[in-house]
Amino acid sequence: MASDPMTHPSTNRRGFVRAAAIGAGALALGGPPTIRDAAGPPAEATRRAAHVALARAFYTPFSTGQVALYDTVLAPDWIDRPLGQGQAAGRDGFKPAVRAFRAALHDLTVTIEDLVADGDKVAIRTTFRGTHAGAFLGIAPTGRRVAFRTADIHRIAGDAIAETWHLEDLFGLAQQLTAPR
Repeated sequence: MASDPMTHPSTNRRGFVRAAAIGAGALALGGPPTIRDAAGPPAEATRRAAHVALARAFYTPFSTGQVALYDTVLAPDWIDRPLGQGQAAGRDGFKPAVRAFRAALHDLTVTIEDLVADGDKVAIRTTFRGTHAGAFLGIAPTGRRVAFRTADIHRIAGDAIAETWHLEDLFGLAQQLTAPR
């Protein structure tokens, strides 16, 4: 039995706009639109979008100082690899580290440069920028504007980040703080 061409999603305005928006969303998430996209995003695209949103939210407290967000974004038994010097394990141990970081670089901002999501992992490359206004890495405040990069991989389990592996270019940051003027 042939379908009525006037009720097909591609020939009525609402169906066309919805299919185009879903297709664009799928492309933005890295996948080509499929016939199934016209009826709604596949479960994998929805899960991937949720994982990306969680991983992006991880960086918000660095800029805002609102570390309570970690109670929602990080699993209660979140694993941080490696722990920073003097940092306690878990999300409660991470909050003072973020506060100390913000105290050292008071106008801290984080830019997400690249993001790749696959399965239960989200990899993110960032650039942190701020003014050195407090002691950091054993270096007294210099008032210098600095920028350094990080690379992180977040593993998502359920509706929270369960584990994070990270590397920071602290050597490059130390060079900026101690270079002769």
